[in-house]
Amino acid sequence: LRLLVSQLELSCIAGHDGSGLLHLHTETGIHYTVVSTNPRDVDRVLVLSGPMDAVAVAVGMAAGCISLHTSVVRFPKDPPRRDRNVVLRVLVNNGVIPHVVGVHGRKIEEVGERSGAVLNLGRVLLQGSNEKVLNVAGVQDAVQIAAYLVCKTIAERED
Repeated sequence: LRLLVSQLELSCIAGHDGSGLLHLHTETGIHYTVVSTNPRDVDRVLVLSGPMDAVAVAVGMAAGCISLHTSVVRFPKDPPRRDRNVVLRVLVNNGVIPHVVGVHGRKIEEVGERSGAVLNLGRVLLQGSNEKVLNVAGVQDAVQIAAYLVCKTIAERED
């Protein structure tokens, strides 16, 4: 699974010394790679690979990190919250988009209904790429379930 992440989101996930990514690997068994085509780019691609269940758990953990460390300023005594919305940008190859979206958008609607997340597919290919951005928005658990269902659809297509 390929995620498009901002530098801020990546720093939340990875930690200042990379220990966050190592933690994702240790806890889930996934493998990760961070790709940057140009050092001046604001966004990076975080590639998570491994068994579908493990990748989905890693996505949920990443969503949790992002929701806790971005957007809203927290005070020291505020407890961590799992109900804060987060948006993850999943990169989807143009060749599998019809299968992810489904006929008349039914498949993507089903993923949204089953997960509780809101999914929105970008209309244009990323510059110099064969991928579009699938925005997955919701609370941590909803994003994790949606990631699993999207991964499952992509894996079924590749078989």
